[in-house]
Amino acid sequence: DWKRKTLLIPNVSRAFCKIATAAIRRQGFRVEPLPLGGRDAIKLGKKYVHNDICFPAQMNIGEALTVLESGQYDPDDVVLALAKYQCDCRLAHYASLARKALDEAGFPQIPIATTDTLDTKNMYPGFNLGLGFQLRMLWGIVMIDILEDLLRKIRPYEAVPGETDRAFTAAVDAVAAGLESGVRKAIREFEKGVDGLCRVVYRREERKPRVFIIGEYLLNYHPGSNFQVEEYLEKNGMEVVMPRMIDVFRRDYLRKISEMKDFHVRYPFMETISTYGGEVIFDFAITRLEKIALRHPLYEACTRLPDLAEATDPIMHRTFTSGEGWLIPGEILHHAALGVHSFVILQPFGCLPNHICGRGVVKRLKEEHP
Repeated sequence: DWKRKTLLIPNVSRAFCKIATAAIRRQGFRVEPLPLGGRDAIKLGKKYVHNDICFPAQMNIGEALTVLESGQYDPDDVVLALAKYQCDCRLAHYASLARKALDEAGFPQIPIATTDTLDTKNMYPGFNLGLGFQLRMLWGIVMIDILEDLLRKIRPYEAVPGETDRAFTAAVDAVAAGLESGVRKAIREFEKGVDGLCRVVYRREERKPRVFIIGEYLLNYHPGSNFQVEEYLEKNGMEVVMPRMIDVFRRDYLRKISEMKDFHVRYPFMETISTYGGEVIFDFAITRLEKIALRHPLYEACTRLPDLAEATDPIMHRTFTSGEGWLIPGEILHHAALGVHSFVILQPFGCLPNHICGRGVVKRLKEEHP
């Protein structure tokens, strides 16, 4: 039934949702991105998901329930698609929470599919996204990381209000459409998107104060969840800086390599090969796409994750990946050294891993940078 039903994709950010939709559609599935949720989605999420469960779960499930209750889709024809990972984060339990919520909201017939690549119990027979999906997502996320970096560097200084957003949206839509054909087509569209942002007129004679937003993954990038904090800060005369979305995926490869090299952990042979191979692919994709991005005078090549990890290891080792793990102190230390003096750490209620590596590490960070 998978190919005749429509998979509904929730949001991390709007751009991420579009890329994920395209990457899945490439495999022949019928896919639709869910509208970006706001207060209505939060209310529905809190109604059907236990209030002490992490806020991002409430938002993603609330986004789906908002659309389903509107009658836009026939419940017999749709599937709710969710992210899933084997970890200590409650992301591992979204599907169970969603199942309970759908049943209680009157949609017991709607199946749930997840991105879990370790479906050892065959919960989703016939549904497997596989390596092709992962590679398309890797390239796609690096592309939107670069486009969003340029967006945030240009928009506070644009000569014509709204022009940067229009160029960025057109670029993301084109990349997503290209990704449905394949990575090469997406790269060509990405190139055009960078050229489009190069044409946006801006005046940057005086640099505005920069503020770095870091914290739980969905809360960082989902404007409905963080109540448009990025827009608020820009309206109040600041330039927003945000972390790269791809890093949260790449850090697991660094973790495994460190476990093998430094702590003599043994992984199966094929997993070892794929771990080292994955690191090579990440580096290749970033290098390839940054060559294009450097056409724009405001673009600066990103600091590679292994370098970031090396600087952070004394505070929080790269093998600690609970929640956002060492990425929170790592990014803060990195940007503080680049002259950013203001930081917002976004913590969703009930997120214990991020409470430890976000709030819990602030004292040490202030000792390093008073």
